[in-house]
Order: sequence, then structure tokens, then C-alpha cells
Amino acid sequence: MRRLATAFVVVLALFQPAGSATAAPGNGVVRGRALNGATGSPQSGVEMALTQTQSDGVEMRIYKALTDDQGRYRFEGLATGDRLLYALDARYDGGLFAGRVLQIPEQENPAPVIDTTLKVWETTSDPRAVIFARDDLFVRPADGGLSVIESVTVANLTHLAYIGRAASLPDSSPGDSTPAPPGPGPAASLGFALPVDGECRPAECGIVASEPIDIPVIVRREYGFAATVAIPPGRSQITYSYRVEGSGGSFDLSRTALYPTAETSIYATEPIELDSARLFPDGERTIGDASYRVWSSREGIDAGDQIGAVAVAEAGASAALVGVVGAVLLVTLLASGYALRRRRQSSPAPVQREPMSRDEIVRRIAELDLEFQAGHLEQGRWRTERTRLKELLSEVSEETESEETEPVP
Repeated sequence: MRRLATAFVVVLALFQPAGSATAAPGNGVVRGRALNGATGSPQSGVEMALTQTQSDGVEMRIYKALTDDQGRYRFEGLATGDRLLYALDARYDGGLFAGRVLQIPEQENPAPVIDTTLKVWETTSDPRAVIFARDDLFVRPADGGLSVIESVTVANLTHLAYIGRAASLPDSSPGDSTPAPPGPGPAASLGFALPVDGECRPAECGIVASEPIDIPVIVRREYGFAATVAIPPGRSQITYSYRVEGSGGSFDLSRTALYPTAETSIYATEPIELDSARLFPDGERTIGDASYRVWSSREGIDAGDQIGAVAVAEAGASAALVGVVGAVLLVTLLASGYALRRRRQSSPAPVQREPMSRDEIVRRIAELDLEFQAGHLEQGRWRTERTRLKELLSEVSEETESEETEPVP
């Protein structure tokens, strides 16, 4: 809980102008090593930044250092006490790697020393590196609108950290490839689409990520928002909250998929019903003390595809269901975890297929699309191979029951 609270404070700090107050020099020390996440070896030449922030969210000072040939860094003469927070970040190979929030205790002798370790990776800007393995939305009525908690499981399928197409391709195609606005500021890495009436302002989304990612800063985009940190290899869960406005009890949850997405589900409490051509009734689930009706995709969704979904709240909703639940549900989901079990009405007979996982199939579809768009693949071959892969993906989805427990930060 303390980590969650301090994360919110740091996000607030990074979106406010620096204050004029200055902390008196102290005897605090923050030291540590930067390690290469792929090799485990010390990494030299990493740019380290330690941001000092007041507990009320006012940024005060930034300290910088460069790691030596043993990957070591050291900051000293730091002010101490529980009124101050420190955020440790690293920049390497064009990527931002955010570390944990620190506090330095106030003590005379011995001087307080905080030992830290931060991992960095070589980077890539190739969008084929990432897919969304799961995208789950938890929806409840809230003060005339909808409160939405969205939990995305991001799979980086390479041994490199993904830093976004904006790092190398200044175009305006969908997703994180949208270039950053002119002037100083963090660059977008991974994009997150919101419904057209969804509102997720910086510092208000309650965004939390599983280790080893920390997301201190987000940037607004036409499609929603984007993280600014590098996405490391493997799987990471990113959870955030937002509000959707509507009229007449109807709320548009539609958005465009920014990345290939293997599985998408919307969990809605009564009295909400869902109308969607891409998501179908998938039973009920109980998570914590709440019961949800579930709508899920039956096949993978390609990057650029429209995911149409309209939530309709029946008239006369119980007052007990109406309330702002974003922060409460977010903490519940992250503190306890939850198991998402796919329940299918029927199981088709086993079929012969290539030994490919769902993630591998989705990635191959994405690669195929990029090859076609780049003019490296003839249209007939692209269409035939894409149809075959989508059929294979549908078979894998139908035959495989997902009993995966989402990681908890």
C-alpha cells in the first residue's frame, strides 16, 4: 500500500512545475549499481538521475551521475527525513528505466545510506516486439458515468527493451508511433487506447505496473495516453483507471487496437449490458466481493482493428452500485490478484496444427501485416497466409483453457 501511495505522489510531482523551495544539504547517500538485464553484468555509461520531491508533490532538485566501468553510481549530501521522496531513473540506449521511490531516514551517526540496483537493457523500436496477451476491463456505474479499471498484460517477445516507434519513425500512424509534440519532454514508448469519451489525465489514471516496470510519467495522445518508460523483455501487467461519460444510460467503450491482442474481456456489474460484434457472453465471475458478467473475444484482434462495444445501464440502478470505485477496486485487484478462467460452451475435436503458441501466432500475423504494408509480400500470399493463421489462432483459443493468475506488483 505504501508503494502505491508514494507512486501516486511521484506522478503528481512530475506533472507540476518545480517549486522555489530548496532543501538544506544533508548527510544522506544513495548508491548502487546499474546491471544489464540480459547478461546480469554491471553496465557502464548509464545516465542516472535522482529527483528530489517534497511530500506535497513539489519537485525540488535533480541530481545526475554516470555509471563507471563497474556500473556503480553514487549520490551524496542528500537531505533526509520523511518530508522528502526520491525517484531514481536511468537512461540507456535511448530508453528510460524507472526505479523505485526512496526515502532517506533522518539520522546523525552513522550517515544514512540507501543501496539500490537498477536494471537496463539494450533497446528496440520495432513494434513487432510487443503484443497484448490480455486486455481486461472492469466496468461499474459511477456518478452518471462509468468507472473503468483496465488491466493489460504486455508481452515483450524479444530480449530487448521496447522504447516505441517514435524513437526511429517520425510518422503519425496509430499507436505509440505518433511523434511527441515539439519541445522538451518525455517521449512515448507504449500506447494505451481509450474510448472516445474516456478521460485519463496525467497523474489521475492511478497507473500501476508489475515489476520490473515502474511508470512515473505518462503523456497524453489522441488515442488515449502513452507510457514513457522502456518495456523490458517478458510479461508485465499494467493497470490503470479512467472514467467514461455517456448519455441516456449508453456508454461507448469502443477503441482501436494499437497492438495485436490475444484475448480481450469486459467485466461488467449489474445493471450493465454490453452490445458488441467482437465480444461475446462468457459467463459470470466473482472477484473479491463483486459479481461480474463477462464478454470476451473469440479470436485474436489485430493492430488497427476496431473493437466496438457499447455499455447500456438499465434505468433504476441501485444506489448501492453507484459510486466512484476506481481506486478501491484497483487496490483490491493488485493486493489480492485474480484468476481469469476462460469457460467455453463446447470443445471442438482435436485437430492437427503447427506447434505454435497463441503469442507466436499473433506475432506472426503482425509480422505478416508489416511485410505486406512495406511491399515485401504479394497480396494473394498475404491474404492466404493471414487467413490460415487466424484460423489456427481461433483453434488454439477454443482448445486452450486459460487458468493464469495475473502477476501482482
